Amino acid sequence: MVYALSDLNSAKFLEFFSGLDNEDILIPTTSVNLTQQELEMLDKVRELVKENVDPETIKRGDAVTIQLDSQTMFDPGAADLIPESHDMLFQSLKPHIFKGVKQIVVEGHTDDVPIQSQKFPSNWELSTARASSVARFIMKEFEFPGKWVKVVGHGHYRPEVPNTSDENRRRNRRVEIKILKPKEN
Repeated sequence: MVYALSDLNSAKFLEFFSGLDNEDILIPTTSVNLTQQELEMLDKVRELVKENVDPETIKRGDAVTIQLDSQTMFDPGAADLIPESHDMLFQSLKPHIFKGVKQIVVEGHTDDVPIQSQKFPSNWELSTARASSVARFIMKEFEFPGKWVKVVGHGHYRPEVPNTSDENRRRNRRVEIKILKPKEN
């Protein structure tokens, strides 16, 4: 819907509402003259939507991103946190998780070396399972409400650096934790 509105395309707007149960929706069309500043803002919204960013984050305030190397948290090809990672995770997150945090997004990433195991048919499932393990840790250790935690698995589709060397592949195997803080006045 945000995209349809940002594009000012009434056909897309109608297409969005066609999936709703209400059959008698009348949508008037109107010509709108936007200022240069408004057009620039719409371009920013389009970019955010194109990159699959949660539009709600626009009004939530600042975000802190903590990036953790998967090698320090998981055994190769596994998604269960190794016991040695618990203290490191707790210390990394402790300064940032406090009352008033709006949402925590945990994103799992892998390199491009294919995995195929009984438990994880692809890197996508492995990255999602790793992100879920970290999310469970946050909910348990910080008693953070699960309704404000989002888990995302990207697999190998969003590398930080090209997967051209062992070092780069190691860097791409990571978990990113985005903590959305309330907007400060």
